[in-house]
Parts: sequence; structure tokens; C-alpha cells
Amino acid sequence: MIAATPQRACGDCSLCCKLLRIASLDKPNGKWCSHCKAGKGCDIYESRPQDCRDFDCSWLTGQLGDAWYPLNAKLVIDMKGPWVMVHVDPSVPNRWREEPYFSQIQYWAAFGVDRGVWVLVFVKKRVRIILPNKEIDLGTYESGDFIIVGEVPSPSGRDWSAVIRKERNLTPEERNKFAIR
Repeated sequence: MIAATPQRACGDCSLCCKLLRIASLDKPNGKWCSHCKAGKGCDIYESRPQDCRDFDCSWLTGQLGDAWYPLNAKLVIDMKGPWVMVHVDPSVPNRWREEPYFSQIQYWAAFGVDRGVWVLVFVKKRVRIILPNKEIDLGTYESGDFIIVGEVPSPSGRDWSAVIRKERNLTPEERNKFAIR
């Protein structure tokens, strides 16, 4: 877990408690956690589940500018391994398409592709992958699903494809490479 920068604190924000799926609490994306109290935060913070402990808010850790403060942006960003995960408040499902967010998301997609970093946008259970040349609506993402991304031959230049696959359909190598944790 990356520590918060000295200048930043959650303050009144607890949007991660709404937008993130917490498997150990059986809490779906887009619904408030029953342990979150408005303006106060987590009632079980000291004993919170590992899913919550593993989350690093990219704004809180100083990776993003002030415009990305989740309570105002209505976006929670988690940069972990090969994934940049943009969690969008379902009350404003197209917020990620607004500026200054959209151009930054497109930059992450273009910059990340040659580094094996992929940008995912989540609105509740629906996930979309943002690629340098297009977006793909992958559909509903469930616990235990994996997202497989790869470059595909194209006569018109570079292109990519992505699909959601169930864990039972993956090889152990794919499971290690493509897990979103």
C-alpha cells in the first residue's frame, strides 16, 4: 500500500466505499458499503478487510492533480500492476468522458500499450477498456472474471482486442498474467 502524501487526506471523501467491489464483504460496485458512515468514513477501519487495505487511491497518494479529488471528480482511480482502473460514480456515468479526465485517460491508454498497462473504466459491473485507437465495451465484469488483452494483426496499423473470460477457462499462466487484484 502506498501512503498518502502529507498534503492530502480523504477529508469528507469516502467515494471508494461506494464505487469499489469488496468481495470479502459481498459488496458490489456502485453501492455504499454498510460500514461507511457519511462524513466519518469506515466504522471498521482498524479491522477492515484486505480488499480495502490493498486499495490505493491515486489522488490520495499524489499520483493525480487536484482536479482528480474523488469527491469532486466522481471518479476513483486505482493504478495497480498492469491496470489503470477508473471507477465512475453511477450517478454521473459519463463523467470520465469530460475534461480534464478524458484526455488523461486517452494518454494513459496510448502511453501504456507498449508497456503492458491497460486502462479500464468501470461503471458498476460494466467495464470498458480504453485502447489507443478505440474503446471496447466488455460487458459485465463478475468476481472471478479475467480480462485478456492482446495486439491483433491489422492491415490499417496497430490494433488490439480484449475479452472477459471466466477463470475456469484460463491456463495457470493466463491466470497469473491477467488477474485484476
